[in-house]
Amino acid sequence: MSPGAHATLRDAIAKDQDELLARWVELQLAATTLRRDLMNDVELRGESRRFIGLLQTALDSGTSPDVRRTEWSDVRDFVADLSRSRARLGFSPSETATFVFSLKQPLFERLRALKRDPATRDIPVVIVSAGTLPADEREALLELACDLLPKELLSRECVRAALDGALAREEPP
Repeated sequence: MSPGAHATLRDAIAKDQDELLARWVELQLAATTLRRDLMNDVELRGESRRFIGLLQTALDSGTSPDVRRTEWSDVRDFVADLSRSRARLGFSPSETATFVFSLKQPLFERLRALKRDPATRDIPVVIVSAGTLPADEREALLELACDLLPKELLSRECVRAALDGALAREEPP
């Protein structure tokens, strides 16, 4: 992964991290899947803050988007512990998954803001998707990124090729 693309995601999380956290918690609190009978707002905020902190640390310390790498072990451990803890409390697997997936919206809002910023708008970004996306969602994501790769194709070489292609398209004739 190029330093620029890695920095963009890192910057999207680090810049005004409290605002990102507040927006994410706001969306979670508004979700119909929120189980207020099983968890209070303070616990939700604490788990959310911890997850963003671990995500930021992994991005700061690593050079790879591959969550199987060592620098992502704290993030993986947190999600595993969260899953076990919430299952014991009575959360369904889909309710637990919503916790992580709900970060997507405020994070993409942040990426859109970086795309509008003249200082960061030309940094190429590659987004990795865990599954096949509907055409309209794919098009919306490609407005934020130079490429959208399926998770099964994720490799350093594939990401580098996508970024190299984007940089070559941007070079003046």
